[in-house]
Amino acid sequence: DVRDLAFRRNLITACTSIITASYNHEGTRDALQQTAAETFGKAVQVEDEHSHLYGTDEALLDYLVRQQERQDQLKRDPFALVTTPWSDVNRLLIALDVGMVQVIAARPGVGKTIWMENVAEYNAQRNKAIAFYHLELSHQFMLDRRMARWSGVPYDELRKGEHGLEVERATDTIRQWQKNMTYIHCPGWSAERIVADAARLQAEGKADIVIIDYLQKLAMPDSRYRNESSIIGGQVAHIKDAAERLSFPVLLGCQVTRGFSPC
Repeated sequence: DVRDLAFRRNLITACTSIITASYNHEGTRDALQQTAAETFGKAVQVEDEHSHLYGTDEALLDYLVRQQERQDQLKRDPFALVTTPWSDVNRLLIALDVGMVQVIAARPGVGKTIWMENVAEYNAQRNKAIAFYHLELSHQFMLDRRMARWSGVPYDELRKGEHGLEVERATDTIRQWQKNMTYIHCPGWSAERIVADAARLQAEGKADIVIIDYLQKLAMPDSRYRNESSIIGGQVAHIKDAAERLSFPVLLGCQVTRGFSPC
C-alpha cells in the first residue's frame, strides 16, 4: 500500500545517505557509526513518538495529568468507559479498553452472537459508535432479532410481517440510538478487509467499538504450507495490531468445538 511504498523510499534514501557519509567521513569510526545508526533508525522509525516510555520525572508527571484528565472525562460523561450491561462481567473486565481484543468463545448455539449484540446496543444507547461485522447472518436476520428483543414479539411472528403496537413502541425506542449502529454484512471478507473498512468508519466517527462475528468465518490465506491454528492465530494478531494502531476495542466471536479450539 501507500505506507509500504513510502517506507521503501525512506529506507532507500537513508541507505544512500549512509553510503555517501561513509565515503566522505574523515572522523572516528564511532562518530560514523553513530551517524549511520541515527540515519537508519529514523528511516525505519525504530523509536516513534509513542513507542518508548522512559523512567523520567516528566513521564511520571504526565501520568498524574492523565489521571486528572480521566477523572474529568468521567465527570463530563459517566458513560465514557466502554463496558457491558452486566456488573459481574464488568468487575472482571473493568472496561473494554481501546487496543484490546476480547475473544467471546463458546460452542455453537450457546448465544455468543446475542451476547455481543447486547453489548453493542448497551453502548449504542450511551452514544458509542458501533461497527458490527457479521460474516454469517443477514441484515434482515439481525434486524428481526433486534426487534424481537425490544418488542417481545416472537421472531417467527416478525418473519410473517407482524408490525403491531409492540413493534411500533420498540421502533420508537430503537430510533433513539440506532444512528450509533452500523451493521456490515460481510460473508467471505478477510481480516485485512474488515480492518480497512473499520479504519474508514472510524475516520467518519462510526467505529468507537468494533465487533466481529465470528473468527472462523473470516476468509483465510492459503493453508497449504501452514497449519490451521497458525493461520487463525495470524488473523487474530492482525486484528489485534489494528485495534492498537486505531485505538478501539474489539469483540471477536470464536466458535469452539469439541475437536478443535483455536482460541
